[in-house]
Amino acid sequence: AVLADHERTFEALARLTALYEREERWADLVGVLDQKKELLDTGEKIALLQQVASIVETRRGDVPAAAARMEEGTLLDSQRTDLLEEAARLYEKAEMWTGLMSALDRLVPLTQDAERLVAIHNHRGSVLSERLERQDDAIEAYKSERALAPEHMPTLRALETLYDATQRHRELVDVLEKKAELLPDEQVPHYLRIGALWEEKLNDDDQ
Repeated sequence: AVLADHERTFEALARLTALYEREERWADLVGVLDQKKELLDTGEKIALLQQVASIVETRRGDVPAAAARMEEGTLLDSQRTDLLEEAARLYEKAEMWTGLMSALDRLVPLTQDAERLVAIHNHRGSVLSERLERQDDAIEAYKSERALAPEHMPTLRALETLYDATQRHRELVDVLEKKAELLPDEQVPHYLRIGALWEEKLNDDDQ
């Protein structure tokens, strides 16, 4: 009897889904799909959450609600990088910076591709410095990126800016020396700045 009731409920929801989709009643469709979700196993539930997130984003323009659906999917399967990537995209589109950082942080240990990992750390650094104004944490993110790609110029420029802003003069000199090595045509201004730092800042730091 319970199984029969389950099947009848599922059939009724399927009919409503088809009706609301055909009539473009998106709010009603999302409501029905949310009910249907409770009848599914984990894999099917995640697929439905992806569907709902797409409808909510593209048909209703509610990006935060779409992000919430994708976040629910990530909690059902925390190893699915595709779900975290999509959650990150939605969080960024909705300017939900804390949620974006959470998704990016969870991607780090799951990402095997070095190039993609460099990009994730770069993304983390930019959000931390520009959106959340957490300069120290941004420096750590960029340092993680630099460990993977020591000659990546955007990383060196970001660290230069952050070290300058936080008055980390020794670290700033290290970055400037690396930039001078990588950019022969710009060695003179870099070395002039390094000299000025030693004269004006680092000698004072040593006293």
